Amino acid sequence: MDIMVKKKVYIIIACCLMLVLTAWAGKQLYEQIHLDFIGAEFITYWSSGHLLLNGENPYSQDRLMMLQQSKGWTREKPLLMYNLPSAMLFVFPFCIGDYSISKFLWMLFVLFLIIASTHLLWSIYGGREKERFWSLLVLGSFMPAYFMVLRGQSISLVLMGVVGFLYYMKREKYLIAAIFTALIAIKPHVTYLFWVALLLWSLHQKKWSILMWVFLTNLLLLLMPMFFNPHVYEQYVIEMMNLSAAYIWVTPTTGRLLRSLLGWDKQWLQYVPMVAGFLWLSVHWYTRRNIWAWDQEMPTLLLVSLLTTFYCWASDFSLLIIVTIQVAIWMVYSPLRMCKAALIATYLFINGLALAVFLIFKLIGEHNLIWFVPALFLWYCIALRTIAPPLVNKHHAVIR
Repeated sequence: MDIMVKKKVYIIIACCLMLVLTAWAGKQLYEQIHLDFIGAEFITYWSSGHLLLNGENPYSQDRLMMLQQSKGWTREKPLLMYNLPSAMLFVFPFCIGDYSISKFLWMLFVLFLIIASTHLLWSIYGGREKERFWSLLVLGSFMPAYFMVLRGQSISLVLMGVVGFLYYMKREKYLIAAIFTALIAIKPHVTYLFWVALLLWSLHQKKWSILMWVFLTNLLLLLMPMFFNPHVYEQYVIEMMNLSAAYIWVTPTTGRLLRSLLGWDKQWLQYVPMVAGFLWLSVHWYTRRNIWAWDQEMPTLLLVSLLTTFYCWASDFSLLIIVTIQVAIWMVYSPLRMCKAALIATYLFINGLALAVFLIFKLIGEHNLIWFVPALFLWYCIALRTIAPPLVNKHHAVIR
């Protein structure tokens, strides 16, 4: 009896300590929430969304600077939201009320989205419930997920869009799958091959309904910001043309590498890799068109899209959690221990190196992560050749 009482006392003490530590950590995070290092992207979502809600120009640098400075922004220029105005609709709930609380809730929302996406991916790719904890280990070791969460990036919405699309396409619920494409459209340039593949698949399978629902859903989303500001798209185009952000920023893209090698002033070089992406898809689609399965094709579509897109950031690489979850499930069920050990070691090396670059990228620049997607693509191809189930291996023979 005394032993049971002691155990209960120890449990109560441990719980009290956990509550104190949690409260302290929450207080520290709340006090530091204004710092650029934590959720730096939120200030642009908040300020742009705030302006649009009030019928103002959400791309006005003067107004953005005024709002952002009122929340502790100390840089010389304001941080602009380069997404289409329709993307602001998803941050409207976080543009009301106290800024610090809204930012804290947004960070929790981003964290929830990536955890929920990982949870669903484990089911989509056939993982069993009793091994689901492996998905959290994969998520915890995948460095782009940290880039996304720490910056509070909207790519988390795109990830949920891709996962939701896969989940409902697998169940042939095309209307709901079409609705999820509205989230993917927040950053269409990082998933550009998906849109082409969706069009080709719909035409080939004669799925006119999904094309109609994708069109109507995204059209409605595009029109909604005009209820707040009828001139918002005109303002967006003018600001984007003046800034030419895609050409100014030094991003971890193949097109940027070509410009640095062959001439920074040759902006057209930034789009050359996309030509290669379209050519790859034309061959890939022609080979796979009769046995197309979205869950099996999406990892490769995302890898090639991110490898060849004209503009993206390291946080956008978090979409590739889809790739790592699929391979993780193959590892769980593969009997080839040596192959699995080599793949795990390679995966940890890739992400460990990315962590090292992340810790010092203020000194050397984020563009040095340009190797990450090619490395993960090579790792994925090796996994296909070694531990993928026979049916999956046969399905992907075109990239072997």
